[in-house]
Amino acid sequence: MIQNLIIIFFFFFLGYIYRKLKIFPENYSKPYVDFIMYVGFPALVINNIYHLKFTSDVFMALLTGWIALILNILFSYKVATLIKLDKKSAISFVMVATFANTGFLGYPFILSLYGSEGLRYVVIFDNLAMFLPIYILAPILISFAKDEKSFKVDLKNFYFFHRLPPF
Repeated sequence: MIQNLIIIFFFFFLGYIYRKLKIFPENYSKPYVDFIMYVGFPALVINNIYHLKFTSDVFMALLTGWIALILNILFSYKVATLIKLDKKSAISFVMVATFANTGFLGYPFILSLYGSEGLRYVVIFDNLAMFLPIYILAPILISFAKDEKSFKVDLKNFYFFHRLPPF
């Protein structure tokens, strides 16, 4: 397990050194990132959904995730009002405190700590209990910050976003 974590940190360190030494141009990684986002990540999701047994534990984890997100939104907004942030800063604070980018760093750590079985649960949780609330609640929070009476969700962009098609 420690050996896997050392390998992960080695590659992060190697990437940092390559960037500092300017071994690759700035935009060199774009094709690789696009491949990961539009091919690799959806394939990972499909593979893990296929091998996961949907039991009540999975649904309870998803429900717990949604409840935790809602409670965190309320709690972080209360903290933002206690420290007297203006409305836009408060909503930014709420979004940063609530919605995490768990995929790129979280998946390798979970895989090294819990193996492929643990990764299956994390992929499902991340997509259904983190991604969907972000995509649904973020426009509502942003429109609240802008004092708009309504908000729009672009359904075409919503469906064709790289994480959703596997579902």
